[in-house]
Amino acid sequence: MAFSGRVEVHIYRRYYVIFAVAALFFLTPSLVALPFPEVRLKLILQLQVNAFIALVSFSLFTRLTAASLRGVFSALTWALVLGSAIQIIWFSHELESAGARLFDLPRPFALFIEPAWMATMAALLLGGALALRQRGVAMMLFILIAIIFTRGALIIALCAVIAHFWRGRRLRLVGPLMVAGATGLGLWFFYVAMTGERPTRNDTSLDSRASDSWVIRAANDGDFLPWGGAELYFRVVGYWRPLPEASNVAGLEWIWKFGAGGLMVLALWTFFVSWRVPKALAIQAAGSASGARRTPLEAFPAWLALAALPPTLQFNNAFGRPWMWVTVALLLAVMYRVVSGDTARTRGSETSLQSQPVGSAATK
Repeated sequence: MAFSGRVEVHIYRRYYVIFAVAALFFLTPSLVALPFPEVRLKLILQLQVNAFIALVSFSLFTRLTAASLRGVFSALTWALVLGSAIQIIWFSHELESAGARLFDLPRPFALFIEPAWMATMAALLLGGALALRQRGVAMMLFILIAIIFTRGALIIALCAVIAHFWRGRRLRLVGPLMVAGATGLGLWFFYVAMTGERPTRNDTSLDSRASDSWVIRAANDGDFLPWGGAELYFRVVGYWRPLPEASNVAGLEWIWKFGAGGLMVLALWTFFVSWRVPKALAIQAAGSASGARRTPLEAFPAWLALAALPPTLQFNNAFGRPWMWVTVALLLAVMYRVVSGDTARTRGSETSLQSQPVGSAATK
């Protein structure tokens, strides 16, 4: 099959199998213990399909050279930018509900459902573009993110940009501190969603998110343990907002549908995406290139973008969206290609740093 025979794919497949089996183990009890098993089963199948799509995508992306990966990033960036420009210029009346932020420009979303999701994808692409040293592409993506101006995407983008320009060895300390700060903010959003009082305003997206969270808790009497909330379809008497189909806070969404098991699955995915899988791939690539056992600094823009993604899902929940899983696989493939040294060999005419195998400069 397409995802067999290569060391990097074998590493990724191993963690895919662990995650898929663990998800079934942690989530299946809610199907038996609670009503609406068909809704919960749909989410389990969606999770399994997305994980498999990411595996196949990673296998395909790692077959590409660095030059081909740059072509993929350029094409995706131009698609987002041109789609946004067309929407702003000719279809701005459709963007009124999305509001305006930077210079009162309407917030585009192209083919996405909401601007925050397109900004999240753009921020992830920004991390990969910086790792591939595509500064022009990265600049277009950053401008697009600034126009949309959403919290989660800005956090991911800032982590990637700082990692790109801060090339000193202190990045190994500063990088984890940035991710820790993003994680703390994400945990705070989850805590507020689980404990916040009944909202009295509906002026901002934060108010809407708080209203959804309060309604979910009120409908289930705040009881989500051990298997999840029993009520998935409900209207709180005397309150203007009905129970949403899904929460925009990923932690609340999964504890609501699957209880402690949902949080375990989300935590396991966070651990794999933020640290374990990137680390394993980077060590394998760096080891094969130069005998190194530490991740070269050149890979940090892509790595920190991946590490900052899970906490930002507490602001804009895109966990069930296939495009997010495919983009994560793309960034992992970029990390592997950058660390293995292919990017430097294909850009030997730039600078003396870029003409070396990428792994060697950061591991002396």
